[in-house]
Amino acid sequence: MSVQVSYRKQAVFGLMLLLVILSAVEIISRIVLDERDSCNQSLPMSGLYEHLTISDLKKICQDYYHNIIQYPLPIIHYEPNQKTDTVTINSHGFRGEELEQEKTDDKEYRIFVLGGSALYGIFATSDNTTIPGYLQEFYNEFTTDRDVRVINAGVNGHESFAETYIVKNKIIDLDPDLIIVLDGWNDLGAPLEREYKEPTGIEQLEQYSLVIRKYYKTIDFYEFIERVWEKQIGENKRDVNDGTADQKSELWKSRWKEICELGEKENFKVIITLQPILGAGNKVLTDWEIR
Repeated sequence: MSVQVSYRKQAVFGLMLLLVILSAVEIISRIVLDERDSCNQSLPMSGLYEHLTISDLKKICQDYYHNIIQYPLPIIHYEPNQKTDTVTINSHGFRGEELEQEKTDDKEYRIFVLGGSALYGIFATSDNTTIPGYLQEFYNEFTTDRDVRVINAGVNGHESFAETYIVKNKIIDLDPDLIIVLDGWNDLGAPLEREYKEPTGIEQLEQYSLVIRKYYKTIDFYEFIERVWEKQIGENKRDVNDGTADQKSELWKSRWKEICELGEKENFKVIITLQPILGAGNKVLTDWEIR
C-alpha cells in the first residue's frame, strides 16, 4: 500500500535537507580554509598587523573578499549603503562617511580620490586607515577657512576607463573642487578594448546571485567554492606583457586628458599620479619613495 505524502510535507523535508547539506558544506569549508587561508596567514608577514588577533585578520579578509558586495557590470561598482566592522559604503557607493548631494555651504571643499584596490584600501583596518583617510587626517590638522572633505572613490579593480566614467557620470554631479587620481597598474592588465556594458543573460544572473550574500553570509562556503573553481576550471591570472602596453598608455593618457579638459569647463582641478611599478621604467626610486 502506497502512502501519499502532502506537498507541504515534501517541501518541509526538502528545505530541511537543503539546510543540512549547506551546513555540512559550511563546516567542511571552515575546516579546510582555516588550515589553508592564505589571506590570514600572509597579512601578519607584512609586519603591519602585529597588534591584531587572528579574529581581526579574518574580519579584514572577509570584508575585502566577500562581505562587501561589488558588481562587475556595467562597470565595477559597490552596492550603496553597506557597513561591516572595517568598511562603510555610503549611499553614493563610495567608501566612508555619508556625503550630501549638495554642499552644506560655500566653505566646503570636496576632494574626490580615485584609483583601484590600493587607493580603496585593500586590507585596511578601517575607512580612516586608507590613503584618502590619511589625506583627510592631514587636512584636519591645518587651520583653514575651508571645510575640506576627502571622498574615497576608489574601487577594487578600477582602471582609467571605469574611473573616467564615474567622473563624467557621477562625481561631476557632486560638485567636485579637486580630483586626485592614483592608478596605472590596473590599466596594464585591463583589456585593450573597453566599453560600457549593461549586464545581460548569464551576467545578469551572476549579479542577481550576489544579492543572496546579503542574507546568507556563508563567507567560508563562498570562498571555498571560488578557490576550487579557480584551481580546477578557471584561471585568475593577469597578463601585463601582451605587447599592448604602449597602446594602453596612450588610451590612459587620452582618457585623463578628456577629464582635464572637463575640469577646465566645469571649474574643478585634476591631479594625476602614477603608481610606482617595478620594471615599468628605468627610474631609480628615492629613499622616500621606497619607504
